[in-house]
Amino acid sequence: MQSAGVRAVDAHSPLNANVSVSFNFIAHTGDDSVWIEGGDISTLTLSNVVARHNLILNFGRLSFAFNPGIGVDGVGSVAENNLIIGGPACGLMFGGALQQISKNIIVDSLRQTFDMGVICTGPRDWTQAAVNLSYNALIRNGYTPLLANHVSDPLRNGFYLDYGNFGHTIFGNIVWQPEHPSTPATSTVPRSLPTLSFAAYNHGGRNFIVNNSILVDIDGVESNGGGLEGGDKAQLQNGSHYYLSLLQCGGGAGWRNPPCSTLLPGLQFLDDFVSSDCASTPSCAPAPFNISVTQNIALTRNLNGTFFEGPSEQQIPVNVAFNLVDVDPHFAAGSSFRDEMNFSLSPDSPAWALGFQNLNTDEWGPQWIHPPGTWRQLLRALVPWAVCPTGSETGCLDSNNLFFNASFWSAADWMKLIQDDARNQD
Repeated sequence: MQSAGVRAVDAHSPLNANVSVSFNFIAHTGDDSVWIEGGDISTLTLSNVVARHNLILNFGRLSFAFNPGIGVDGVGSVAENNLIIGGPACGLMFGGALQQISKNIIVDSLRQTFDMGVICTGPRDWTQAAVNLSYNALIRNGYTPLLANHVSDPLRNGFYLDYGNFGHTIFGNIVWQPEHPSTPATSTVPRSLPTLSFAAYNHGGRNFIVNNSILVDIDGVESNGGGLEGGDKAQLQNGSHYYLSLLQCGGGAGWRNPPCSTLLPGLQFLDDFVSSDCASTPSCAPAPFNISVTQNIALTRNLNGTFFEGPSEQQIPVNVAFNLVDVDPHFAAGSSFRDEMNFSLSPDSPAWALGFQNLNTDEWGPQWIHPPGTWRQLLRALVPWAVCPTGSETGCLDSNNLFFNASFWSAADWMKLIQDDARNQD
């Protein structure tokens, strides 16, 4: 499917139907490429809607913001083994509860949007809960300078969990963000430095877990204490804004009663918030929540970056332990692991002693690309700059399409490239 003006596939499922959006090649959509959604939030009935083994290329050509390569919503939807390459916004956006998002490979997203993540949450809603984000590879995203040149802090992240989320698990993922050359001193047009801020960013959610992941050439994890303030108490009680579906959970029984209290037990923290002495102003302290960042391998930016940055509130339990930070993890490919995109560990890796579990990346991405693990070669073919030999950034430039090395060009160069690309695709 090529050049759909809006969305290529829209799969909203009736309850308990089995709908599969799988083994497709989808290119050059105007908005997002695939949206899957179904199930019933009032009963937490699973949707059985899946998007698997798709290759999605160059999404969001006409409408940049909040149009991902794949959108996931509802209850119990599954997005796995997809390869998503090229787009201005999130590679994958999710809402809802009990979703499974795994074994996806996302490259060259976040070209022209900021305050977003490669994998990001959608609408703010406290039933946005208990999503399993496991075994995904986020490779070289947010690597283009923003055309919005006035933006000084783009805040682009690997995983971006916004307000109104809880209980998500980020497990067994790889986030690799090659260092980008800084803006030349001779540049006459200031541009935002193209990079990702953190591998994982939790902007006010609760019960936040990052475990057993490999983070390379990027700062690690940031989690702040926002998301619940005095003004939210009235909204929670009145069922306004993003608390409405929360009050409808369980057929109107709310989060305190089954099935919501059974399947989403972490929502009980809201009881403490509602019963606390909070004024109707944003001065009320947020409710306590848990942060767990354990058994990760991290090579921070220039081996001198930040691995964890947490909230200042002392009442928030934080567990940051057994991580291997800025220490040689003994990759099996040695010093060429970046060029080969091979993040497997050698038998003598010090990470094993910390409890790290092996990541079999050959099982990631679309499995119709054979033999297993061939997605690395496919990236080299579709994204010529995906793996650039050290010191040869300009040699990876492909001026025939938008999969280019992000040099700091003039505005005229940018517009000519975009116009030529649009003509070629149309």
